[in-house]
Amino acid sequence: MLDYPVFERTAEIVTQWGTGTWGPQNWPGMGTWGGHGFMWMGALFWLLILGLIIWFVVFLVRGSGGGESRRSERKTPLDILNERYARGEIDTEEFEERRKLLK
Repeated sequence: MLDYPVFERTAEIVTQWGTGTWGPQNWPGMGTWGGHGFMWMGALFWLLILGLIIWFVVFLVRGSGGGESRRSERKTPLDILNERYARGEIDTEEFEERRKLLK
């Protein structure tokens, strides 16, 4: 093999990968990039990914929030009365009586 210190050090690192001897020897628990001290970060990362996937699925199922169902919830009673009058469901006399009651 080529006789370069970089290749020799790289080969040494690769053979030590996963054996718990990575990093300076006076760092207890460092092992393979943090050992037990950072194991929670992997779990936190996957919980975050899972949470984002669940949020995205709920977002797709419910819609973006600006759908027709949300708009219909925001109608005032006077708006509904005006729509009923415009469709001809109620006559002018009933419309006027109900409008006075709403105001």
